[in-house]
Amino acid sequence: MLPPPRVMSAAETLRALVQRGDVRLPVMPSVMVRLQALLEDVDRADARSVAAIVRTEPALAELTLRLANSIAYGGQRPVLELHEAVGRIGLRQVGGLASTVALRGLFHSSHPERAARLERMGQRSLVTAVFASIVPFGTVDAELAYLAGLLHDLGQPLVLKLLEAVEGKRIEPVPDAEVEALIGTLHVELGHRLLVSWRIPDVVCEAVRRHHDANVSDRDALLVRLQAADAFAEREPDQPSSWEHPALRRLALSDADAARLTREVEDRVTLLRCFL
Repeated sequence: MLPPPRVMSAAETLRALVQRGDVRLPVMPSVMVRLQALLEDVDRADARSVAAIVRTEPALAELTLRLANSIAYGGQRPVLELHEAVGRIGLRQVGGLASTVALRGLFHSSHPERAARLERMGQRSLVTAVFASIVPFGTVDAELAYLAGLLHDLGQPLVLKLLEAVEGKRIEPVPDAEVEALIGTLHVELGHRLLVSWRIPDVVCEAVRRHHDANVSDRDALLVRLQAADAFAEREPDQPSSWEHPALRRLALSDADAARLTREVEDRVTLLRCFL
């Protein structure tokens, strides 16, 4: 007598659906594609060419102008032209801003609890991105660090998005406990797969793939920054031990430097949240 066929777990089902192409990974937002291609071309990239792309996304164009005219960017003299706003903020900084805006609109859920969770994920990724870009550790390109922080847990909202496809193929809904297990099991794998398909720079993809690794060399400065940023975003700010996480202790910051860094991250995140 043949044994009964094994029932696939939700994680196996989701992985198989993605591998077969029955469930499609989301495409990279158009504005990210165009800006990434432009910024990689140093001969073409300038404030006017970046502004021409930003102008095609009215919400992003408005945000760029408002941010450039804020006190944080020395907005004493009003900037009215988009290319001047791009020049004031910085070409690659505008690229990071565009990624932040585009990703916020990429994942949605009609399930209220999941929608709230997606919002929390987005807020946490923003904190991680800002911290990773400014923490003083190693020689790291600040905009690549920002991008790594922004994308490091993209697999989590991706799993929630793809979960709807799994639930459409199952009679019963996936229990909350199984949702947690799915995210824990698949978010790094599927997130990395998505970023590779988007042709995100290899150094960022590798940092995302390894951001839970336990054995990381100080030579992997981007990964050290990313792990510290992730720990910072997850910490309990009012707890005295909030900087005791090993990834944060590894930075070897004095109490005064940690306090200054915390204030700077909070100020930058608050500024961005005001405009997003």
